[in-house]
Amino acid sequence: MRGITRSLALCLGLASVAPSLAAEIYPTRPLHLIVGFPAGGPTDLVARLVAQPLSERLGQQVVVENRPGGGSNVATQVVINSAPDGYTLLLISPPNAINATLYKKLPYTFLADIVPVAGLAQGPNVMEVHP
Repeated sequence: MRGITRSLALCLGLASVAPSLAAEIYPTRPLHLIVGFPAGGPTDLVARLVAQPLSERLGQQVVVENRPGGGSNVATQVVINSAPDGYTLLLISPPNAINATLYKKLPYTFLADIVPVAGLAQGPNVMEVHP
């Protein structure tokens, strides 16, 4: 009876660990960091400053892809249409928040369709209006 109990305990222990052993170690292929502006601007600069050390840390290439257009709407749509597997990332900036109020109808709902992963940089924003 003691042998059966040990065997059952061993099987249950292995069964609980098996899914984690079978899981793929992330990342197994290059990541794509999508930027909604042309190369050379401040958002692109942040992406390139982050891509190299992130690539070294993860052991996979991090490719910065510039997809300008629509105040970052084109890049956002590319990311939303990509597979939700964690290999396509969007570097967001203030226009992503502004576009939700600027455009009457967007083909996505930013807060529902994008999941935040990490904060990279902070910068002051100022709004000026005529009295």
